[in-house]
Amino acid sequence: MVSKINNHFVIETKNLSYIFHINDVGYLVHDYFADKIVVEDFNALGQKQAYPKGSATVVDEDIDPNFSADYSLLEYSFSQKGDYREPAIILKSDSRGYTFDFRYHDYRINNQVEEIKTIPMPHNLDEELIIVLKEANLNLFIELHYYISEKHDVLVKNVVFRNEDEETVTLEKIAS
Repeated sequence: MVSKINNHFVIETKNLSYIFHINDVGYLVHDYFADKIVVEDFNALGQKQAYPKGSATVVDEDIDPNFSADYSLLEYSFSQKGDYREPAIILKSDSRGYTFDFRYHDYRINNQVEEIKTIPMPHNLDEELIIVLKEANLNLFIELHYYISEKHDVLVKNVVFRNEDEETVTLEKIAS
């Protein structure tokens, strides 16, 4: 079962719970992935940041002066915005170099899953959650697709990058 409760996304199978949320800055932050649980208070999950650590880069001081991507459990990691781990996607453009600012834009839940023919996929999936991230200044989109089979305890994730802008952008790396 896939649901959105306030700013949290909850993905559940027969025995698993996978939970993440949209923070105030618009980043997806991982909260929990393990045995199935019932959550009464989402504030009890995840990592807390009362202040930025050491020389951490604050992503957007106007919105949250304490949020540093490098010390957060991000659902999807980007380069050049204060997250110094291995990025899940690397893009390059002539005007922007490697710096892009993707934040939460939209989501949808599909109760019927279309099979993707171009990549290996399990059959008979029950639901699909699609989270759309949009670049702040360009019409660039990242779609995070989560597929589940509730009774088989299957959770599959894949990523789609879309360039709907006139600017040419080179996709150097993408990972799910």
